[in-house]
Amino acid sequence: DKEYYSSKTICTRLDIGRSTINKWQKTRGFPQPIRVGNFCNRWKASDVDQWIDQNSQQAIKHEKAQPS
Repeated sequence: DKEYYSSKTICTRLDIGRSTINKWQKTRGFPQPIRVGNFCNRWKASDVDQWIDQNSQQAIKHEKAQPS
């Protein structure tokens, strides 16, 4: 198991675009990233997994259908 996720990993896992992560951070309480260096963000895997568990797949699919 990974300790941290990249945005690419999260986007692939949830089948979303990077802008959706930004939107969810503002509107749905998606975890904030940890900055690693100047241009690299990582999300704590346990925080992301917990957020996914607390948010239904139906809500995620509905959000994907909305224009970004």
